[in-house]
Amino acid sequence: MKDIHHWQQFYIKNGQTTGPVNGEQYFVEDSVNERLELITLPNEWFTRWVADNKVIDFKNTRTWQYNMTERYEEVTGNDWIYMGGEFHPDIKFVHFTNHRNKPHEWSDYEDFNNGSARVR
Repeated sequence: MKDIHHWQQFYIKNGQTTGPVNGEQYFVEDSVNERLELITLPNEWFTRWVADNKVIDFKNTRTWQYNMTERYEEVTGNDWIYMGGEFHPDIKFVHFTNHRNKPHEWSDYEDFNNGSARVR
């Protein structure tokens, strides 16, 4: 809190992330490492997802989802994220990217609400 402007730009200027704002996760990680042993959860547990085309400046949600699935496979070895109304059994946390990404407006959301789709 003593030098907010410095820390808001620190990780961007060091090239660890891109701006205009970003890097808070690195600040938290560095702060934890100053006093504790940082233990992270397995990569397989996490994914980002988008609900529809209005979310990000991507023209095609399916292309974005395909690219995300390829990245997930590279990191985890799992060859799918979401299929047949359910997320991969290893996934425990789904981050719906972007403030306009409203999972409750997602066409598949009702499937989760009525129990025909599953998040494990």
